[in-house]
Amino acid sequence: MKITVYINNNKIDKSHIKLFNEYIKRLPNNMKVTTKKLSDNISKKDDRYLIGICPSGKNLSSEEFSNEFYKIHDDRRVKEICFVLYPSQHIKCNQTISITSVETNDDMALVILAEVLYRAWGIKHNRSYHK
Repeated sequence: MKITVYINNNKIDKSHIKLFNEYIKRLPNNMKVTTKKLSDNISKKDDRYLIGICPSGKNLSSEEFSNEFYKIHDDRRVKEICFVLYPSQHIKCNQTISITSVETNDDMALVILAEVLYRAWGIKHNRSYHK
């Protein structure tokens, strides 16, 4: 499954990139996670599922996020899951969720999202990390 994280800031601090990569390398090889600079012309497609990340989004427990993520992940129609950090009102996402109760910058949101993805994988595969 292709996973793309769209960010507003094209200058992420190197220490945050290192932390992001630390979590991402723990994911299985079939979960390819990349980052791209966000533009307003990104859109939903039949094979692309957009998830907006912002504090006002729906709060999900770790287990709920894992279940929701893998429901999308396992949908054969979806070829790419896109996480959009702080989407503008011009970007129409399939859903918007919150990964933290406080507003953060792109640097920290990127790291938190990587940790949340790793935790979701751990829950799906009965790893004890998430507790």
